[in-house]
Amino acid sequence: MGRLAVSRRRPVLVAAVLVPIALLAAAYFLFFTPSSPDRLGVSSTAGDSGASSSPVPLSGEVDGTCKPSPESVVGYRVRERLARLQASSDAVGRTSAVTGSVAVKRQGEKIVASDASFTADLTQLKSDESRRDNRMRTMGLETDRFPSATFAPAAPIELPSTALSGSVTRIQAPGDLTIHGVTKPVTMPMELKASGSQVEVVGSLTFPFSDFGMSAPNVASIVTVESNPTLELKLVLVRAA
Repeated sequence: MGRLAVSRRRPVLVAAVLVPIALLAAAYFLFFTPSSPDRLGVSSTAGDSGASSSPVPLSGEVDGTCKPSPESVVGYRVRERLARLQASSDAVGRTSAVTGSVAVKRQGEKIVASDASFTADLTQLKSDESRRDNRMRTMGLETDRFPSATFAPAAPIELPSTALSGSVTRIQAPGDLTIHGVTKPVTMPMELKASGSQVEVVGSLTFPFSDFGMSAPNVASIVTVESNPTLELKLVLVRAA
């Protein structure tokens, strides 16, 4: 009888060991991928998909209103963990559903950007995993309740005239960022490159989930998300028709 009891317990013990391993493996393949999209940045030559890196000045009249083209992107980047194991890549979700405008005017030796505001439709965020996207509807960003995010500079931004030369200009943009229904003053570092018929503006900002009343979208004790996500944006601005 003793041997029989031991033999019956053995499959139970094996199952107790294998089931958690199987769950971790399933979670890994469900949520984690071997690589992530590159961080957003200005192109080698704005408006040109070629490999040339020679600066190309902005052409045409400067004064006017600019709006984001369909090439504009807003999204998030955050590191996930499987149990206590560090994932090999970031979770990245992005949307091109970006609207807004900015007024641009030459004033002496400066270029002034004013009355700017840009909104991203977060319900259109897509990552490489649809299950993660579905989680964002009710967890973390809770896009079912808070479908959009907005950034509006707090004051006009003055740029040197060289900002139109095709070289990269780095600026600090103070403004109001609204995510998850919470508006906070932030200062977003940005890179700007104007050439051809468009202007690229790239920025990113890392902050705690708690700053905007959010909780990390963890999945029980299997998948945990680090507490500091990064907002990424790339605005490709063109003259409004």
